[in-house]
Amino acid sequence: MAIDFDTFLKWATGHFGDENIRLKGNEILTHTPFTEDHKFHLWMNPYGGKRELAGGAYRCWYTDKKGSLISLVAELDKISYEEAEELLTGT
Repeated sequence: MAIDFDTFLKWATGHFGDENIRLKGNEILTHTPFTEDHKFHLWMNPYGGKRELAGGAYRCWYTDKKGSLISLVAELDKISYEEAEELLTGT
């Protein structure tokens, strides 16, 4: 169950807007949805970061909220974990 970088980038661009996305290596940066007016504090890595987690990884550097990209998509899109996993992995 690996998350495809381009599939996740397409989701992130659609959710946050193209103008609010920055790429830095394997990471996608955007404004955090967990607090107001803190730009580019949300870092997302479809490859799972240092631990290479299968569900990807995210961290908000302002609130210190972190987890898998699948759980982030499920929370923000208000869908189940399984639906988010299918959306990002195609399985």
